[in-house]
Amino acid sequence: MRFLIQKYLLKKPLLIFLLILISLAIIQFKSQYKVIYDKLEPHTSSNPQAVEEFVKAVHYDLYIERLHNLVNYDSLLMKPLFFLKEYYFRKGQKFVAENDGIDIFFWMLLNKSKYLVTSNKYDLSIAYINLLPDDYKQINNKLYRDIKRYLSSNNFKSNTPNEILLKISFANSIVSYFSNYYHYQFYGTNNEKSKALYSDNKYYLQQLLVIYSLYEKFYQKYEKYFQLEKYIDKKHNYIYINTAILNDILYMNSKNSIKYFNEKVCQKNKIKTFLHNLTILYEYRDNENQFTHNVISGRIFKGKNNTYYYLTKSIYNTCQNLKQESKKILSYFKEINNGN
Repeated sequence: MRFLIQKYLLKKPLLIFLLILISLAIIQFKSQYKVIYDKLEPHTSSNPQAVEEFVKAVHYDLYIERLHNLVNYDSLLMKPLFFLKEYYFRKGQKFVAENDGIDIFFWMLLNKSKYLVTSNKYDLSIAYINLLPDDYKQINNKLYRDIKRYLSSNNFKSNTPNEILLKISFANSIVSYFSNYYHYQFYGTNNEKSKALYSDNKYYLQQLLVIYSLYEKFYQKYEKYFQLEKYIDKKHNYIYINTAILNDILYMNSKNSIKYFNEKVCQKNKIKTFLHNLTILYEYRDNENQFTHNVISGRIFKGKNNTYYYLTKSIYNTCQNLKQESKKILSYFKEINNGN
């Protein structure tokens, strides 16, 4: 009996220490929750019930990011936290109507850096780009539905400039990701076959046309903010993504129709916007504080075999009304490719 008592007394300091740690963790948990709650202000939202639950998901996501300093997202240690985060996110979604995009806003806040990443400088352990083609096709369909709801939603308001900045940033991110990595559903096929499947995909073309229209309206809704200095990189990011979508639309149309470029097409706003955007991006490419020179020059103007050059050349050869503007842009391609 004396031995058992002595053993218990020896363990008691350890038990007390563990209880103190648990108590401190609970206090910190409640304190952090209050900070997040006050920052996101569920009571001011147009959907307070949903935001209440989303805030809880964000709270667990903070613990995920702390643990991420030690292990990857796919670690077994992460599973309980991911379960709780997902549980509260799904709970919040139950309060979200079909025409409300607030759940997508919070999904991006919680998951953008986990699933929509492509560079090796990030943890790619659960990134979408690692999925097999058939699985990635399902992701494309999901992203398309989410983009439509997010860009067309008017039901959730943004209360502060920072929230508006986030809302715009998330729109740019999800649209850019969808258009840049759509071809991953063909991943594994050879390059030529993949290009053919990509450029002949009429279903994707229809999706792009819908997204392009909604994305323009979204930009117009927040246009006054894009005039402010703190939003200038978001504005040019939008223009870059908008131009990339237009590039795909025009290129796919031209591949599917031998005589796509004609005088009637030359009068369309999409053609004019395409050229106008290229001019803006060329002029902006040397802004070293914002959108990088390498992205604009490398992805748009570098190489005379790229689709941007092909389309500009086609417009120059066909559209008399856009002859001067397209000629000027062709000179940008020449300048950049000659290394001037």
